[in-house]
Amino acid sequence: MRATPISPTARRARARTAGRQETAWVVTVTVLLVAVLAYFCLAVPDFRELGVTGVLALCEGFLFTGMIALGEALVIFTGEIDISTGAMASLSGIVMAALWRDGLNIWLAVVVALAISALGGAINGLFVTRFGIASLLVTLGTQFIFGSIATAVGGNSPPYNFPKAFVDYAGTGTVGPVPDQLIGFAVIAAIVWVVVARTRYGRGLVLIGYNRAASRYSGVNVQRTLLSAFVASGLLAGAAGIFVSGYYNAARDGERADKRRHNRHLPARLPLPRHAHQGQQLSHGHHGRGYRACALPHFEDRSRSQGRGAPERAPAAALWQSTTGPGGTRCLARLCACG
Repeated sequence: MRATPISPTARRARARTAGRQETAWVVTVTVLLVAVLAYFCLAVPDFRELGVTGVLALCEGFLFTGMIALGEALVIFTGEIDISTGAMASLSGIVMAALWRDGLNIWLAVVVALAISALGGAINGLFVTRFGIASLLVTLGTQFIFGSIATAVGGNSPPYNFPKAFVDYAGTGTVGPVPDQLIGFAVIAAIVWVVVARTRYGRGLVLIGYNRAASRYSGVNVQRTLLSAFVASGLLAGAAGIFVSGYYNAARDGERADKRRHNRHLPARLPLPRHAHQGQQLSHGHHGRGYRACALPHFEDRSRSQGRGAPERAPAAALWQSTTGPGGTRCLARLCACG
């Protein structure tokens, strides 16, 4: 039985309907965002007193995870998954810091770290496309491999105190009231949006996720597209790890921190305030080791070099480590009070 062909008029009508649905979705999300901001401005005096600069500074808390999510989205569009992104972010930050410590220019170290991140994504993609192994299993294995390499490269005393130019751009610098990291995230997000929504490559990604066989008949090179999606995911995860290192002016893997977690069912630790000098963690689940890029307090290495035995802990960090039990709400409340 032959299918009835769709007339050009019906095709245009469908396109207009899809466009209206997309516009309605964007408007709905925007209205909800405005409503949430309005509620906090009216109900929380301290939030209202932050002003534009303070609200923009709060955005820095999600930029690292958001950058990883952009790359992850490309993989998810194809119907696959990449759970090694947190370990890749950790490895990227550690490699960049170690190369800089060994005398390489910080910007060249950034390029090398990004190249290694892309290579890690390519390894994931090759195992998925060439050997037909499920992406969940592949990235679960490479998660531990990348995290272990980060632990080995970082050693007991990972680098910190990067050059000021790098920290200003990738960490604490601003353009007026807008943080540099927010600008970088906006640029990357815009590029990803253009690629996905306005290019043939992006349509191929989505088509692969809907129907892989149909995408082949449509002329999409499925294996090459899948491989490139994993490469992009690794590259953006590596960029997130570099931004984390710049934000906290230090780099460290998260394995030793994970060993101090007494309750494995707790979610990954939230980023502490900047003045607490503790690390941002990039996690990908409530269970498992979840290697992450995080910062090392400057005084920790100084106390070790001065031979005083166990390093001192910042009050907020000590409070967090002493309250990682079931009382998570009480812990967060007391942690905020330290700020």
